[in-house]
Amino acid sequence: MNFSGKCEKTTGSENDVYMCICVRGSAADIALDKSLQIYYNISVKSPSERDSSMSTEKKHLHFISHTHWDREWYMPFEAHRFKLVEFFDRLLNTLDTDPSFKSFHLDGQAVVIEDYLAVRPQMRGKIEKYIAEGRLVSGPWYILQDEYLVDGESNVRNMLVGKQVAAEYGKVSDIGYFPDAFGNISQAPQILRGFGIDCVAFGRGVSERHGDRLDTGEENYGKARSEIIWRSPDGSEVNGAVFLDWYSNGNEIPADPEKAAAKIKACADSIAAKSTTPHLLLMNGCDHQPAQIDIGQIIDKLNADGYPDELIHSNFRDYFDAILPYRDNFGIFVGELDGEYSDGWWTLANTASSRIYLKQYNRECENLLEKKAEPLSVLAALYGNKPADRDYLKFLWKNLLKNHPHDSICGCSLDDVHSEMVTRFKKVLASGGELVKEEAAAFMANVNTESAGTKYAVTVFNPTAHTSSEAVTVKLDLPEDTTVTAADIAVVDGGTVLPADIRDCGVVWDYILPKDAFRVPFNVHRFELTFRAADVPAAGWKTFGVAIDGAKEAATDLTVSKTGMANKRLRVKFSRDGSAVVTDRKTGAVYTTGIFVDSGDAGNEYNYRETKDLLRVTTEGTRAKVELVSASAASATFKATHTMKIPSGVDFATRTRTGECEMTIEAYFTLREGARRLDMKTVIHNNADNHRVVVLTKHGIQSDLLMAEGQFNMVEREITPWEGWKNPNKPGKMTNFFGVEDDKCGVFMAGRGLNEYEVLRDDGHTLSLTIHRGTHELGDWGDFPTPEAQCKGVLTVEYALVPYSMTSRDDRNTAIDEGYSFGCYAPMAVCAPAHGGTVPATDALVGISGRGFVLSALKMSDFRDTVILRVFNPNAKSAKMKLDLTGKFGAAYAVNLNEDRQKKLLVREGKCSVDVPAKTIVTVELVPAE
Repeated sequence: MNFSGKCEKTTGSENDVYMCICVRGSAADIALDKSLQIYYNISVKSPSERDSSMSTEKKHLHFISHTHWDREWYMPFEAHRFKLVEFFDRLLNTLDTDPSFKSFHLDGQAVVIEDYLAVRPQMRGKIEKYIAEGRLVSGPWYILQDEYLVDGESNVRNMLVGKQVAAEYGKVSDIGYFPDAFGNISQAPQILRGFGIDCVAFGRGVSERHGDRLDTGEENYGKARSEIIWRSPDGSEVNGAVFLDWYSNGNEIPADPEKAAAKIKACADSIAAKSTTPHLLLMNGCDHQPAQIDIGQIIDKLNADGYPDELIHSNFRDYFDAILPYRDNFGIFVGELDGEYSDGWWTLANTASSRIYLKQYNRECENLLEKKAEPLSVLAALYGNKPADRDYLKFLWKNLLKNHPHDSICGCSLDDVHSEMVTRFKKVLASGGELVKEEAAAFMANVNTESAGTKYAVTVFNPTAHTSSEAVTVKLDLPEDTTVTAADIAVVDGGTVLPADIRDCGVVWDYILPKDAFRVPFNVHRFELTFRAADVPAAGWKTFGVAIDGAKEAATDLTVSKTGMANKRLRVKFSRDGSAVVTDRKTGAVYTTGIFVDSGDAGNEYNYRETKDLLRVTTEGTRAKVELVSASAASATFKATHTMKIPSGVDFATRTRTGECEMTIEAYFTLREGARRLDMKTVIHNNADNHRVVVLTKHGIQSDLLMAEGQFNMVEREITPWEGWKNPNKPGKMTNFFGVEDDKCGVFMAGRGLNEYEVLRDDGHTLSLTIHRGTHELGDWGDFPTPEAQCKGVLTVEYALVPYSMTSRDDRNTAIDEGYSFGCYAPMAVCAPAHGGTVPATDALVGISGRGFVLSALKMSDFRDTVILRVFNPNAKSAKMKLDLTGKFGAAYAVNLNEDRQKKLLVREGKCSVDVPAKTIVTVELVPAE
């Protein structure tokens, strides 16, 4: 998407600011210097300054023909595909008939070729021909993702899959491309360099900055120019071309030579004021823009008529080759490009809370593939004689990636678009779930679970780089006529009875589908077991016994009273208003969470704009119904019920809240034995329109910075914005958790599919996590109602509070591990009758030791029968990972993100030590022993 010729009010404050981006038709003739200053905080030269500063050197104007193809947005996918087929038919005919049309950039995404050929398979030969000739440029991405709302591994897989798909048709572009991403992540340069890409073109996020916390002291640091050097926190660099006049600044050049010359001059003068080279970039296209088929002829005509500058029908590779000699003059930027020094509206941050259900589905699917299907494919291949099904895994990734374009995962499209997304998510969960069952069965067939010494056993898998002690839930199926009761069942670990919650589900119907016979239906008596699976090895598994001959009492550190609960680490007491006062017994720090605030939203799917009346309803200080709903040696859960009278909608004529309705919030707080975090689940019965609900956490930590986890990093961000910030709010994006810390203690709020947070600019820097936002329209350039974006009905969200000590580095590392584990739904478990086998009941795929790094991928290589282990260090201090390969792997290689071998690692007596520098992604290839 992009803002196109529409003026839109950008704040709900007294000093309203209007923004206009003119990108289509005659509006593109105008250089809106004032608008550019608002959006980018750029010092744009006046016309007289431009004239006086222009070099006498001849300019070279590079026209790049393109279309920005939002796969689905203001029309459903199939409607857009119909237009895509028309577009391709016309483009290919032009390439057939007009040699002056030199090149067309296919938006940096390979999926458009697949989408076209699904309808016109007979055109594959033509596409391959023009890619070979360089007249069509494809890839390197599979789709154009929103970088922030998918995890780091999804960003990597998008490129890995994209390069493979594009390569099926010929040469793959070596230019990174983020034309309309709603901000750019800090590790994007490192990801691009990991695929051998050193140049990138993008549209948003660059704004003038000087003297900030990342200032390198270099002369060109923070200078917002059309050409920049962009660095990741680890030091990886790419050369960037920034669309400061947007990716349509050379669109729709008139056929009339005089008019064409006038428009080109205006466009060139505008971009020259922001450029450091005589090579200027004019993007000839826009959203779903049909190719301007006469652009080559217009360029040839003007050049022949003596146009004073050189006009080139160009491509990105030639353009970058031309500007790189001027690299010493480029602006320099470090880290994420999220518009931090803009007016606060342009990167559309509140898409992080539009249609939260999409983000929840996405997180579940990412975790299914990354934390279950792929690690189990390794175990099944190495121990279960089941080769990794790379084709099916790629099929699953492609289906998931099709939900990652910015207008899709951001929740800023039509209702029909997002309905189809839900179907895609469900397909991934259904087919991926079956693959996981197959892989788990193949592996478990060879695991010696009878060594647990019980009739049944539970094997728990840990897909992280640290020892895990997460709670797991499994199903225990006994014969239909069993006399066993819940009181007879115990979970044991080496003879020690573990605290467990045992639920009797009664007799249930089920079935199996044998591989060599007809389906078999049956009844079983099912029990559900939940327990904390302590000390499961990193990248490994551990087997626990299940006894059914009479349960024994388990030791626990959990205590429960009428007003609260406690374990060795945390003490939780409930106030009359239903909030939870949590004391970290290690540090003495106190946190108050579970305060809910409802406010009106007069914005759209892109931006939250609080109503002018600033009418808010809070649970703080009101009476709630607080009750203990369950308690055992394993866990305790309290429930706080809030009945809130809130406005039912918004009057958009006055931008004030109106009407009244009742909204019930049920807040569940669970503390488990041995746990160091408080798990929370909130159920919202939503009957209102156009409103937002946040949950607040108060603390006593003093800091000017917050931390937000996401995409291979924990990013530090300023809590207080710069003086040019116009947005009354300062929303941020995360993947798994965010928080604050000082020199004594810290706290994270972790979420599952909850991506929007804010640290309030109140006296205590209260943490705010968005758990619902409903709105009535798409926004942007047209009138597109979105009634389903109100998210009416019953909404369920999950999040957790994770406190930690800053006087213990190990405690902080453990808190980070907890934040990732909660967000990743790890680990998983299988319960079945115990049996013999050759694989130990408890072991690890590879021994991993060390702290300060996070496991991102454990998978079979896409190209060889080897194992890919990817970790990253989100911290500011370096780490070291020690691998024990003894008896399992014979060699190890450092590889890049494309899985190309870089160097062989030193292995001595089965041991290998790998440096994981601060803010760095490290990928290791393990070669199985003969």
